[in-house]
This record gives sequence, C-alpha cells and structure tokens, in this order.
Amino acid sequence: SLFRPYLWEANSPIMLFSALESFTFLILTFYFFLRNKLKVIFEEVRSDPFIIFCFVFSLTFAFAVGISSGNFGSLVRYKIPLMPFYLIGLLLLNSKLANRTD
Repeated sequence: SLFRPYLWEANSPIMLFSALESFTFLILTFYFFLRNKLKVIFEEVRSDPFIIFCFVFSLTFAFAVGISSGNFGSLVRYKIPLMPFYLIGLLLLNSKLANRTD
C-alpha cells in the first residue's frame, strides 16, 4: 500500500494526485536503496531507535492497510498516518548515511 495506486491505475484527476504522490515515494525509495549498500543501511537503522520506530510503524501499518483495503479511495485515506513516518525515516536515514565516515 506504500506505492499504490500506480500512475496507470489512476482514472480520475484526484486519483492522479494520489498516484503522483505514491510514485514520488517509490522514486525516493529506489534512489535511496540504489545509492547505498544494504548492509550499511541496516547497520544505521539498528543504531537509531527512532528510525526503527518509523520503519516498523509505517511498514506494519502499510501491511495492515494493504490487506484490509481493496478500494483505492479508502487506501489513500488509510495510509495518511503512515506516510509522514515513512518519509521521516527515509530522510533521517539518508542524513545519517550522508554524514557517515567509513
């Protein structure tokens, strides 16, 4: 549910805005994981309890919303609480990795 609705699933102007938002989160996630090594990412996540909370909360909530919602309108409304935590987790992790010296 983090990255749905996709751009090709949007059939109204309002759904297009939701699809653009989801596409932006997808691009940010791909960019982040392609730019950094997976081992380094997990080391940094384990070192900060707030980042752990952000990802555990957002991924658990996203799973629950994705399983329980088949309608895109309700999916978009239900995922509103998790998106700030997911974005904050990504940005904090990106900041920590940018400041990391190996």
